[in-house]
Amino acid sequence: MNTRLGLRDNPIDAIEEECLGLDVFARALTKFVSHCETPMTVALQGDWGCGKTSMMNLIRNNLCKERIGIIWFNTWQYSQFKQEENLPMLLLSHLVNAIGSTESKKWLDELWSISRKATEVALLGAATVIGQKDTAKALTEAFGRSEGPQDPSKIICGLRSRLEKAVCDRMQKENLDRFVIFIDDLDRLKPIRAIELLEYLKLFLDLEHCVFLLSLDYHIVVEGLKDKFGFAEAARSAKRFFDKLIQVPFNMPVESYQVNHYIRKLLSRTDIEYDERDVALYRSLIEKSIGFNPRTLKRVFNSLYLMRLVANEMGHQKQDSGIIASRADMIRILFGTLCIQFAFPEFYSFLSVRNRQRNIIGVFSNQDWIDSDDFDPLRKSMLREAAVSGEARGHEPERVRYKMEKIAQYMKVFLKAIKLRSSDGGEDLTEDDIMNFIKMTEFSHVMKNGESSQLSGDSEG
Repeated sequence: MNTRLGLRDNPIDAIEEECLGLDVFARALTKFVSHCETPMTVALQGDWGCGKTSMMNLIRNNLCKERIGIIWFNTWQYSQFKQEENLPMLLLSHLVNAIGSTESKKWLDELWSISRKATEVALLGAATVIGQKDTAKALTEAFGRSEGPQDPSKIICGLRSRLEKAVCDRMQKENLDRFVIFIDDLDRLKPIRAIELLEYLKLFLDLEHCVFLLSLDYHIVVEGLKDKFGFAEAARSAKRFFDKLIQVPFNMPVESYQVNHYIRKLLSRTDIEYDERDVALYRSLIEKSIGFNPRTLKRVFNSLYLMRLVANEMGHQKQDSGIIASRADMIRILFGTLCIQFAFPEFYSFLSVRNRQRNIIGVFSNQDWIDSDDFDPLRKSMLREAAVSGEARGHEPERVRYKMEKIAQYMKVFLKAIKLRSSDGGEDLTEDDIMNFIKMTEFSHVMKNGESSQLSGDSEG
């Protein structure tokens, strides 16, 4: 077999690979970072897996056509080698080496000799932003009169001056207009480490002729401040912290992604049969469950492709398999079932209990089912999960109600997805529709997520 199977979870690296509609935004961002005043810090914000690195790759490729120096720093790469505590100085060293000034490399050792103190200053700077410390006192305490200079702020100014001179020398030597420094994968760090790096950026790398472009999930800032300072109003203070560090926040345009085109692309790349009339239905299933996150979508489509291979090996198209559906129908039903697995694991486990599907499948056409006593095991499981995760401490019942309503919205779409195209039964489910649903639930169990709740004990005593 020459064809490679599955979808790699890699960001796109060239415009030829782009199918989300990122290009227009990448061109606009390229123009901004190429001509904005400096120093400037731009943050690409969005959930993990939404395409931030892909956007940065497109911008980097566009900048290659300009007289701009490009430096790329991947924080995840260093944190993998247990270097998280040294990330601020690693970034500074990376920048110095990338600029390539002979003079600047001579004082790189000096930078490392004060790295521990400098990082401490950075963290105290974060406290200053949120009103926890006096800046001058914090700097003096961090360096200590017996170990460092009398005026620690001069060290920061001195480092910045040296870096700015190195940048200017390189720009003059190569006739560059500016440097753009990409800092990727901040949201894959421990939140406290991301906070350290962000404050370090502000103290030491706020350089003329430099634009910093960061990939960042805002909630990392909130969690990092909670971890470090443990104060109750972290969300409000996080905004003040974020606004002080970031001049231009840019939210990834997930709502503007070319969803239908991307779905067709994934279906084609995995060689999965589909009916063109089903593309809008696939989109609705996605929107009501997992949401449009490219990384998550690839995981679901990889699972779908593997399930199709398993189905082929098991002969699920045969009459004795219990499934009566065209290949396109079978794939659509299986996709809808996998969306339940990924988005609503407790609900999937609830459905997986033997003989339960046939008894309850008909109730989902009416949202009143969420108050039925038949779903008490599901509510109990959700309450336990909320309590363990702490995601809604003190508000678990409201959170469970919200999840149940989300499931109800999804199931209205799912009922349409399990209807056979060849069926003439109108809006009501036929016996074949119900049997296909039951068989697909049983069949998809092998792809069940490890964190899914087990509800068989709740229902069977």
